[in-house]
Amino acid sequence: MRRAARGVVVDCAELTDPGQDPTKQINEDSCALVTTPLGVLAVVCDGMGGHSAGREASVTGVRTIIDQLAQSSGPPGAALKSALEHAATAVYAVGGSSPPELRPGSTCVSLLLHEGGAHVAHVGDSRAYLLRGSHITRLTRDHSMVQQMIDAGLLTDAEAVDHPEANKITRALGMTPTVEVELSEAPVRLLPGDVLLLCSDGLTDLVSDDEIGTLCRTHAPKGPEHMCQVLVNVANARGGWDNITAVALIVVELPRSASDTVVLEGDANTLVDSPAPGATLVDTEPRPGAGDTMLDEPRLERTTLPGDAPPTRTVNFLDDPLPHSAPVPARAKTVLWLGAVLSGVILSTIIVWALVRAVRKAPDDVPPPLQAPSAEPAIPTMPEVTLETPETMERRRKRRPRDAGADADSGPE
Repeated sequence: MRRAARGVVVDCAELTDPGQDPTKQINEDSCALVTTPLGVLAVVCDGMGGHSAGREASVTGVRTIIDQLAQSSGPPGAALKSALEHAATAVYAVGGSSPPELRPGSTCVSLLLHEGGAHVAHVGDSRAYLLRGSHITRLTRDHSMVQQMIDAGLLTDAEAVDHPEANKITRALGMTPTVEVELSEAPVRLLPGDVLLLCSDGLTDLVSDDEIGTLCRTHAPKGPEHMCQVLVNVANARGGWDNITAVALIVVELPRSASDTVVLEGDANTLVDSPAPGATLVDTEPRPGAGDTMLDEPRLERTTLPGDAPPTRTVNFLDDPLPHSAPVPARAKTVLWLGAVLSGVILSTIIVWALVRAVRKAPDDVPPPLQAPSAEPAIPTMPEVTLETPETMERRRKRRPRDAGADADSGPE
């Protein structure tokens, strides 16, 4: 579908799915795409508190934000932040007099697109992304315990994925009468072709930021509906252990004045036509008074109770360019590549050695050529023997000398 407001035209789509867990088939996620007097609004709320209570919390949050922006006429950023603050109060009223540990609540992430760019406001761990070209940027920072540990240098991003506290957040709509809403100080500059994505943690727990960027870049040309379906399918194929929601917007047209959008570059706000090298899209550094501590908000664990038998649901798996298993780390890819090269070298060496050995042995293996039979060899003749006569023998005997012993013993004849 297409939405247009204040000179901004976007193609957009929304998709929410209960996931694969039989105990979570009552979908506690809610989302919306609407036009308001202040611009195009996209919002995702992820409810918690158990089935109907979580569902009511997320629906109340979305409806309140839409109603507030429909009757607001102030600056877009301030109006969006105020709308989320009113939503927190409305969701708190849903819980009545329930104790804090049983009170329903909801995360929230929202975008308001207008001629000045896109304002981002959020509470909790639902996220917003911007895909520009081949680069994906996360526009929000999770309000969660593991994010606080990452900021403090106690955890790496990889360690945070499987951390026992990964399902606990530090801020949510409805857990207290008021909540601190994080709003981007300056609007995100937009360009035609930009892809914006809002999603719940049912997607981000199972699909990494880089994978989300690859999927959006690959499937955005087929439209935002197709892109949302593929994202949900990948999360379901990897387990789908929570409700999954994706809202996608592709910027089609912008007013000419949008080229003068404020972009944060270092500590100064500069009017630029295109992002300078190293420029950030939004201010992601903690601001004075906005820092989170472990005691800012009650520690919330996202749990649901077993419900009715899940309805029958068929998932239409679209073509997925990514494997359904966890991504292979870069180091492992390098090792696999080196192993393949080494195997190829060894195999080539063996083949060359076998060929050389075969060539060298060839002369020894060829039998000598047959020779023509020679003439029959002559039989050697015996030398001619002359028989001696008795007279000759007697004369020769008389000429033979005597030995020494015969001369010594014998006298004259």
